[in-house]
Amino acid sequence: MTLPPWERRRPAGESLLPGQATRRRDAGAPRLAFGLMSKASHGMKARAKLAKATAAPAAVTHEKSQLNKEDAAAPKMTSELQHALPALAFFVVFYLCLWKWVDVKLIYHGGGQVKDFPSFYWGWEFARDFRTRPGGLVEYGSALLAQSLYSSWLGGLVLTVQAALAYLGIAGCLRAFGAHRLRVVGLIPPLLFLVLYSEYRHYSAPISAFTAAVVLLWAWLRLSVRIPRFRPVIALVLLACLYAAASSAVIVFVPVALLFELRSRAPALRLVLWLGLCALIPWLEGFVLFGFAPGEAFAKLLPLVWDPVVWSKQGVWIVSLYLVPPLLCLALWVGDILSKRNYRAEDCSAPARSANKAGTQGSDHPSGKQSRGPGASKPPVAWWKWQTAACTLAPLATVYLALNAQVKAFLAVDYLAWHGRWSEVTPAGKGDSRNPFVACALAQAGYHLGTLSRELPMLSSPMDLLLSGDRPGSTWKKSDLYFDLGYVNMALHYLTESVEFYGERPVLLQRLALVNLALGNLSTAKVYLGTLTRAPFQGRWARDYLEQLRSDPTLAGDQEIGRQRRFMVRRDSVLALSPDEELLQLLAANPQNRMAFEYLMTYYLLKKNLNAFVKNISRVKDFPGFAITPLWDEALVLAGRQLGRAIALPGHTISEEAQARVAAVIRLVQQYGEKGELPRSELSSENARTYSFYWCFHL
Repeated sequence: MTLPPWERRRPAGESLLPGQATRRRDAGAPRLAFGLMSKASHGMKARAKLAKATAAPAAVTHEKSQLNKEDAAAPKMTSELQHALPALAFFVVFYLCLWKWVDVKLIYHGGGQVKDFPSFYWGWEFARDFRTRPGGLVEYGSALLAQSLYSSWLGGLVLTVQAALAYLGIAGCLRAFGAHRLRVVGLIPPLLFLVLYSEYRHYSAPISAFTAAVVLLWAWLRLSVRIPRFRPVIALVLLACLYAAASSAVIVFVPVALLFELRSRAPALRLVLWLGLCALIPWLEGFVLFGFAPGEAFAKLLPLVWDPVVWSKQGVWIVSLYLVPPLLCLALWVGDILSKRNYRAEDCSAPARSANKAGTQGSDHPSGKQSRGPGASKPPVAWWKWQTAACTLAPLATVYLALNAQVKAFLAVDYLAWHGRWSEVTPAGKGDSRNPFVACALAQAGYHLGTLSRELPMLSSPMDLLLSGDRPGSTWKKSDLYFDLGYVNMALHYLTESVEFYGERPVLLQRLALVNLALGNLSTAKVYLGTLTRAPFQGRWARDYLEQLRSDPTLAGDQEIGRQRRFMVRRDSVLALSPDEELLQLLAANPQNRMAFEYLMTYYLLKKNLNAFVKNISRVKDFPGFAITPLWDEALVLAGRQLGRAIALPGHTISEEAQARVAAVIRLVQQYGEKGELPRSELSSENARTYSFYWCFHL
């Protein structure tokens, strides 16, 4: 390498002039500056390249991290959806069962089968009564929610939301006990709800109190994680609130809270002190706020009124419901204790297991064979699909097993008859036609559909036509039947008794208002109408009638009131009357009461009293256009055979069809009596619906 002249070593002895040295320094300075600048530019380029090289992997790494986060979030969302899907499917089917299968509006209607259904009215006057007893707040709220059963779709929705809250409360408690995988067990209380509704029972306040208890337990357990020191104090505050608002919820809250404290290994002294305060709260609060004695204060903790008869018939499902949370938490606590013992035992045997594992690791022998590799692992089982299917089938199976079909048929028939939907009564009553109340409603529907004079109603006794006698639970149906007949005084009597037995049901109050309007008891009718103006679903109907009374106090333009006044019996009786005497009184009050006439003639046919039937057949002239049917013609033919002469009815000729029916049945009966070969089943196959067959074979 050749050095520049000013950098070459000067030979020894060579002198350097002062001017020459200066020129050499001046000439070398620019080259030195250029070299330094060149090195600096190279360094900047190198740093830029390094920054660019390092920036690219950083950006790629950031993008990869974002993608990883999104990829991780997607399985998490999918997992959460899979965990929520079984419960979601359960409650969708739960709602459909209540709406379409159970038809919860029948519970609201009552029909003389559902007792103690809560009443509700808007206004402070009704609400202030609930301040005088423990649990009044929940009773008031549950009474309001129960009114939603007026409509099946709305009532089913409210009951489903209530059941979902109970499920969430139980699932939250299980999560606090470390058993979040068992949250499907929280569906047990909703299934018990469904059993009660399928039997057409409605324990509004106990179920609402239970729901409040499990939801507050869930909130308390979540709060205790954040403030563990104040957990017992918060529990006591919630306990005091529960006793005042939902007293029966205390017997659910206290056992679960105690088990959680035991599981948390709280000091024994603190637990004893806490339990003592829990026992004192109902007594002190009942005495200070409500003025109760100790026994009465603790009796309010029961979900049902203490009555052995009530508890033996109805308390089983409520007790089972209230035991679910404590028993679940107790099982989890015992399971924790047993699992800890097993864990300690496994720790003691760990060295031996590790030695055996080391000796057999990598061996191909069956006793030491390793597990399958990642590539050969079995695909995971789609547990959530099976769980969703099971949760979907659970409500269906519950309703199928628990539904009281006979009670449903009776309630459906009574509901349809009460609202005048006669064409739907017959299909609804076929499943339970032997029930005297259902058979009575079918006969009533037969009159309105025009078939009562063509076919005899299938009654086990002629007395069932008007449900005569002291038959238990008949007052509700009698009130509707006598109202339909126009026997207003008897309808008023049975409506009043029904209110005493079944409470202030809005449907009963509506009928009482109409009956009193027909009787002219305007002041009494206004009391009922004023009460109904504060009812959630009958307020508009009541206000319309009050407005009509202001404009027309006589209600001359109201068709139903006019009908009741035309058919009203004017004569009082202090003696018990037979069905035909009651019907004759109606015909004496108004001979054009066609329903009373057809019922009277049907009653005589059922009693086989053909003389009375013939005596009253002339009343047909009071009903222009009324045609005597072949069924009645058969009765006239049989009456003529009894009397030995033909029955002559002016303007009517007995049909040949009726005469042929009578002759055929009598011929077969004689053949059966002589030879004894013709079974009754053969007779009934063709002639079961004829009056001749009824006359010969019905006892």
